[in-house]
Amino acid sequence: MNKILLVLSLLLGGCGSFHFSERTSAVPPPETQQRLWVDGDFACRSDQWFADPDDCLAVFLARQADAHIVGISTVGGNARSDVAFAVAREIAGTIPVYRGESECGSSMVSAFRAEAQSGQMTILALGPLTNIATILRCDASLRNSIREIVFVGGRRQGQEFISNPRWLWHIALRDLNVEEDLSAVASVLQSGVPIRLVPFEAGNAVPIRVWTEGFRNSDISPSLLAQLRRWSVLTSVSWGSEGILPFDPVAVAAILWSSEFECVAVATTMVGNRLEVTSQVGSTTRYCLPKNPALLRDYILHFILGRRTAPAPLVALR
Repeated sequence: MNKILLVLSLLLGGCGSFHFSERTSAVPPPETQQRLWVDGDFACRSDQWFADPDDCLAVFLARQADAHIVGISTVGGNARSDVAFAVAREIAGTIPVYRGESECGSSMVSAFRAEAQSGQMTILALGPLTNIATILRCDASLRNSIREIVFVGGRRQGQEFISNPRWLWHIALRDLNVEEDLSAVASVLQSGVPIRLVPFEAGNAVPIRVWTEGFRNSDISPSLLAQLRRWSVLTSVSWGSEGILPFDPVAVAAILWSSEFECVAVATTMVGNRLEVTSQVGSTTRYCLPKNPALLRDYILHFILGRRTAPAPLVALR
């Protein structure tokens, strides 16, 4: 089966023109001083053939870079909420994990409030903004404890996400993190908390070849590697990419190497189920893209593929 997937990947996604540079030997140290709260719709279960694994890869990258993650909360999106919670507990190591709940007395809200007493946090929002909206609704004063929210979502005005450009017809792709909970997006945008949008086009610019980049010799679990390879085939077919599109790892990279991103202050507008941005000087919401996608890819791979003794590698996902 692996040979069949490899052939499909090479035929359908390996003939584009994206240039993959040689791995750089001068990777700047990541910015790990920020306290991170990660909220995600973790989907990388081996019993779901084409479940999007990039959120799990994002946590793996953050742990490999020794990012200071103080808590993880889970939300439904790419996976059901119960699946996201189970997966997060498997990949979190010693990091506490909280199930997303709408009640203000939930363990998630209580844990976030307790962590806020120790200093400001950056929220890395890898899925729908449901939980973040709940936290801010339950205790508006907590906004002062949020340094910023890094959210995987948004698009430029009129921008379309399309399927494989080699096809005779194109299918518009969804901005799932936005569309899954439109009211939460609107609520968080109105909260006054600084927001960095790391959108579809940011991850789309940094494809990663999991077949040829040495993933087999990394600390990534065999089951997650299998998920990454299956996802690579799907993205090759659906989007015409040359590998997985690491939307969530690129959001992690925006925190670890913020100087490698060009961020523009923007105004946000909800157009139907789309979150669109236009330039607006002075806004606390910014739209961020990598300055040099090939170089950023090297930084990400340096930590994903690097052999480390700590933190512990991802356990095998059931």
